[in-house]
Amino acid sequence: MRTATFVGIALLLLASPRPAAGAQRGPATARERARAVSTAHELEADPLSEHARGDRRWLTFLLVEAPDLHVDLCPELLGGTPAERKRLPSEVVVQMMYSGAAFLLEHPAQAKAREEVYLAGLLGALRTYEAMLAKQPWIRSALLDGLLREREAGELPARMAGAMAACPERPR
Repeated sequence: MRTATFVGIALLLLASPRPAAGAQRGPATARERARAVSTAHELEADPLSEHARGDRRWLTFLLVEAPDLHVDLCPELLGGTPAERKRLPSEVVVQMMYSGAAFLLEHPAQAKAREEVYLAGLLGALRTYEAMLAKQPWIRSALLDGLLREREAGELPARMAGAMAACPERPR
C-alpha cells in the first residue's frame, strides 16, 4: 500500500497543471541541477538513509516545479501486472524517474533519446533495489529479481523495445 500511495502522490504532482506563467518559477539553477544529479545517485546507493525521504520530496518538487526539467514515470517497464507492481517498494518505483532525470542532466544532448532515458531510469531502480535488499532482505521480489537476471545477461535493452509501448512518448 505504501508503494501505491507514494507513487500515486508523485504521479499526481507530476501530472498536475503547472501554475500560470506569471506564477511559475524559473528554470532550475546550475546548483539545483547538480544537487538533483547527486541526490538521484545517493538515493540509488542508500535509499533507506535517514535523509532519503526528504531528498525524494525535494527531487519530486523540483521535477514538478522547474519548467525545464521533466521525466515521465513508466512503471510498466518493470513488467508484471499492475497488482504486482503495487507490491514493489515505492523507493524502487519512483527511482526510475529520479535516475532518468539524472541521465538527462548528465547527458543533455540525449534529451530526445527516449529509450536511453527510460533504460537509465530502470537501471537506477534496480541499483536501488539491490541496495535495499542488502538492508531489508524480506523485500525480495520475483519481478525485480527477474529484471536483475535480465540486466546481468545484457537483455534489458532488447526487452525495453516492447515494454516502451506503454510509456509516455516523451521524456522532455
